Amino acid sequence: MRAHLPVDGNPRPDALMLPGAPFPLLQHTEHPVTGDMVWSVHPCEVAKAVHQILLAEDDEAALRSRLGWLEAWFMLSDSIVDLTT
Repeated sequence: MRAHLPVDGNPRPDALMLPGAPFPLLQHTEHPVTGDMVWSVHPCEVAKAVHQILLAEDDEAALRSRLGWLEAWFMLSDSIVDLTT
């Protein structure tokens, strides 16, 4: 996991909220297999976040492609969790 997560002034220490968002982007939750506390992308925000990445890429084929969606999801996940190790 990244050593430092942004601090947003949110009163909830278990989540990272974006301004005006009804749900947190990140949540601190128990891993379903190991029981460890981990940061994860809140499931309510994944589709919107991936869609924003695809729109920023300005690639119509990627918007319709399952592979493009998966690549964007990896980009989002790697920005939170270091997937290189």
